[in-house]
Amino acid sequence: MGEGSRTKLFLKEPLLHFAAAGALLFLARSFWVTSDEGRIVVTPEIENGLAVAREEILLRPLSPQEREKLVSDYIDEEVLLREAYREGLDRGDPRIRRWLVEKVEFLLAEEPEEPTPEELDALLLEHPEKYMTPRSVTFDHVFFAGEPDPILSRLRSGADFHGLGDEFWLGQSLNRFSELELTTTFGAEFTSRLQVLPVGQWEGPLASSRGAHLVHVRERHEPEPLSREEAQWALREDWLRAKREESRARKLGELRARYRIVR
Repeated sequence: MGEGSRTKLFLKEPLLHFAAAGALLFLARSFWVTSDEGRIVVTPEIENGLAVAREEILLRPLSPQEREKLVSDYIDEEVLLREAYREGLDRGDPRIRRWLVEKVEFLLAEEPEEPTPEELDALLLEHPEKYMTPRSVTFDHVFFAGEPDPILSRLRSGADFHGLGDEFWLGQSLNRFSELELTTTFGAEFTSRLQVLPVGQWEGPLASSRGAHLVHVRERHEPEPLSREEAQWALREDWLRAKREESRARKLGELRARYRIVR
C-alpha cells in the first residue's frame, strides 16, 4: 500500500477525528478572551490556533479562502453554542450531557510515563495471583464430522489413534488448552464434559460444535506463576491503567474542590 493510501486510511479513523475535535476545542478555549454575552472576540491567536490544527489534519497549508471560511465556521459555531446554552439545551438532553462529560474526560486524560523494571517487579510481587497460567488440559482425540465409528474399544485396547477418524484443523493432539480456548473451539457442552473425564483413558463420543470426538485426556495442568518475561505485557497494561485511574481521581478531586456538594 502506498504512502498516500495509508494516509487516507489514517485520516478516516474515527479516533483521529475525535482527537482532532478535542484539540480544536482545547486550542480555541485556551486562547479565549473573556467577553460579555453579546460579543464574540476572534483574536489572532484563536485564528492561528484553528488554522494550525486544521493544517495538521489536512497535511497541507490552508488557502486564504479556506482560512477565512474556518474563522467564519468558528463564529457560526460559537453563535449556535451560545444560543444552546441560553436555551438550556446542555442541561435537558442526556446525550449532550454524556458527550460533554466524555469531552472533559478526554481533556483531563494524562498518559503516564512508562514503568521501570523495578516497578513492574514490585507489582508482580504484590499481586502474584493475577499473573498465573490458566488451568488447562492436554488431550488426544479422534474427530468425526458425522456419525462416529465404533472404535472406542480398539482405542482402549491400545490401538494407534493417529490417522483414525476425519482430519481436524488443529490436529489430533492438543496441548495445554485453557477453558476459554476449549469453549471457543469446541463449545460449552464439550468443555464441561471434558473437565470431568478421567486421565489416561479413552472416552466418548463427546459432541462439540464441530462434530463428535473420542477423547483421551493425557494431563491436567493447574495454574502456575508466570515468569516476569511471560507476564511483561499484562504487568505493563495493569500498571499504566492504575496510574491513569490515579491521575483521573486526583484531577476529579481538584475539580470537586471548586464546588459545594449538598446531599
